[in-house]
Amino acid sequence: MRWLLCFALIGSLVFPIQMVEPLLTEVSPDETIELGTMGPGQTVELQLHPKVYEGGVHGIGGNFDRAYATDLPAGWASKPSKLYGDPLQVTITADPYTEEGIYTIPIIVEDEGNGEELGLVRFYVRVKISEEVMDFSVSPLRKSAGIGQPARFDVTVNNR
Repeated sequence: MRWLLCFALIGSLVFPIQMVEPLLTEVSPDETIELGTMGPGQTVELQLHPKVYEGGVHGIGGNFDRAYATDLPAGWASKPSKLYGDPLQVTITADPYTEEGIYTIPIIVEDEGNGEELGLVRFYVRVKISEEVMDFSVSPLRKSAGIGQPARFDVTVNNR
């Protein structure tokens, strides 16, 4: 009987969290989410829905209270979510001098004081740092105009 109770308690701690931004997806504990490419010095914001519908003290879920990034690479910065935020917003900023490559950052989502017995959920986000994050074009390349006269150009900027 004790084993059944232990299994039920452990099973109640394994449930997905919903990520709202930058991807709409459910995140399970220890899962790695690919966020794509960002440039050195750029910031990415994660938004997590604090409510879960499984687990917790009565088995009907509850609300996580805060989220934050840990173990950041040297020179990187992050801003944790506000306590009891809805959604929980975590920002991560890459060092402007970060070398190109792939970086994995742990994200912790926790129930402060474990009041609702949701515990702590750790998952990972993976970003690729690259200098090549956008394309642009100008059309036409050349145009003649008189002094004080307007010249029109089309400038197109695309994220990669």
